[in-house]
Amino acid sequence: MTTLLAIGGSLGILGVVCIMWLFDSLVRWEHAHHREQWIRDGKPSGYFWKSAECVFWTSHNAMHTLQLSLLFKTPGWAAESPLCRAWLFKMRAVAAVWFAAWAVLLVIFINGLF
Repeated sequence: MTTLLAIGGSLGILGVVCIMWLFDSLVRWEHAHHREQWIRDGKPSGYFWKSAECVFWTSHNAMHTLQLSLLFKTPGWAAESPLCRAWLFKMRAVAAVWFAAWAVLLVIFINGLF
């Protein structure tokens, strides 16, 4: 059982890092190709990437707002690019699997199966 938890935890961490990297790729792309929209979005920073124009608190809040909205809606600037659409698909797929895994784990713990 400990091995299963270690593998699951490692995969969970890998999933989170993957989501963060994909989000950073999208924010960098928006910054480079649709700067006006990036500014309107509040100059979001990434997890691993940060523009010199980012402001600590507002860019951090904009990052979380944009990431949540990207999980459910494709903005026009991302819809125009096949690369951004691929990043969005991968980010959403990994996030869906990650959330589903947590839901299953929660059900297992609630029912005392662990």
